[in-house]
Amino acid sequence: MPWAALSEDETRHALLAWRISEWAEPRLGARKQRALGRRRRAAVATLRAEVVRRHADDLYSTTGWPAPGAAQALVDELDRALWRRPTV
Repeated sequence: MPWAALSEDETRHALLAWRISEWAEPRLGARKQRALGRRRRAAVATLRAEVVRRHADDLYSTTGWPAPGAAQALVDELDRALWRRPTV
């Protein structure tokens, strides 16, 4: 699958996930919303730990994967812009 088609497909998946989340989360009780918030923060922490790991140089040059510093900045911005949700 070409990269452009793959990114379009993944973008559709992400949009669907956000729509499901927007529908489902308000229907959860306070305890489950807090648990979801904890799990979301744990997932972001796992992603943050992964992106700062240094990989083989050919990963960066071949795939365009951002270097650890740039990847960290991207995760930080996504966390601020998308993943920080108020908890009950």
